[in-house]
Amino acid sequence: AGNAWWNMVKSINKAFPGLVQSEADPSCFILTRNSTKLIVVIYVDDFGIFHSGTTAGKALAHEYIEHFNKHVGKPLKVHEGKVHEFLGLTITKTQTGFKLSASKYIDMLRARFFP
Repeated sequence: AGNAWWNMVKSINKAFPGLVQSEADPSCFILTRNSTKLIVVIYVDDFGIFHSGTTAGKALAHEYIEHFNKHVGKPLKVHEGKVHEFLGLTITKTQTGFKLSASKYIDMLRARFFP
């Protein structure tokens, strides 16, 4: 079932014009349209849909979500806004990009397994 889901997700993503699967990370899909960037990261059934933060980026993200929902039939649950955590990683915006940290997740694991 997992493989069928992944193959369907890849097929839907490849049908979205300009969205390309990353060679470095097959769970990451990237699209650049003019100066607008859209990045879709997938881990099982968790999707991170990131865009350049512009009106065009937001429109592109909504276009992708509509495309995906049309093909799946079950709408993605979407939380819009700035992301602070994704898959246990803490995400902080810096002047030059983003900082990813797993310290909060590591602390949770340490407390769980080494009380």
